[in-house]
Amino acid sequence: MATTQEGMIDAPTLEAAVKRYAGPIEAHHEGQLPKDLGALVDLYDLLGQAVSASEAALVGALDAVDPSTGLSDEEKAPYQRVIPTSFQVLRECGELFARLDGPFSQLVHGGGGWPNRPIVHGEKTLYENTFKTKETLSPKAREDAYQSRVERFLSQGGEFSDITLLDHASLRALKPWSHFDYVMLPNYETRVYPTAEADRGGKPKAGHSLLIGTDEAFEDRHVLSAGELWVLKDYTGELEAVVIANNSGHFKPGFKDLPNTLEGLRRLGVDKERVVLFGGPNNISAIFREIGEIHGVEGLGARMAPKPTELLASWS
Repeated sequence: MATTQEGMIDAPTLEAAVKRYAGPIEAHHEGQLPKDLGALVDLYDLLGQAVSASEAALVGALDAVDPSTGLSDEEKAPYQRVIPTSFQVLRECGELFARLDGPFSQLVHGGGGWPNRPIVHGEKTLYENTFKTKETLSPKAREDAYQSRVERFLSQGGEFSDITLLDHASLRALKPWSHFDYVMLPNYETRVYPTAEADRGGKPKAGHSLLIGTDEAFEDRHVLSAGELWVLKDYTGELEAVVIANNSGHFKPGFKDLPNTLEGLRRLGVDKERVVLFGGPNNISAIFREIGEIHGVEGLGARMAPKPTELLASWS
């Protein structure tokens, strides 16, 4: 991303990109939920486009208001307006993803699956590992289920040392726009591991079960939340936003409890104004892949939104 005034993306381009989606996304918050698979696909298509454009516009605006660009306060003003609009659209997308959880389950998977296991703990709700089953497992069966995941992880070249316990430095070192599986414990300890195969360097996916601890020993702990998180940075590498979601199949925390993660992120130096809460499922690539495989819908790959980096490059 360019740091000079000449190379910056102009503010009207950024503002138009995000405002294009502000109205349609807001309208779907009060509208009827999709009743058929085609309508669901259309809405996920819109969400994918809106998220990508909003993330790109946010980063583009943050780059422009950095002191090193040398812009005056008057020149920065239109960029400053883009920042809250981008955050607002992203937050509304996150809430809409949560609204679509039910239709996704019904229209894509026929309403199957397994229930979550919430545990009320004081003023907070914690979640027990479901091990992706409807059955109530004995303590021995739960430990066996964990150990089978450990053996598969290690046999495929996985290493527990690759699981990162977040602190101020390691959070800011995360690769921007790359997704990470996370688990946040009741004491706000947060562990992450790359979600995408491209970011794992050929190593296997760990899964949320193995993020509870950092070794082979089974600790059947409840979690405050689990899912995916990713960070947005400006061109200087400064962390500007954290997107955190509740899309874990093992723990299935509720979106209503996702605000409980704000304190954990605050302890990592992230103010709540820079946090975006996302419902799940929200990985459009995975959603379209499931719809294609289960229902034989073709051509969904062509409906993937361009990456934020691609949008920024095209706008420059």
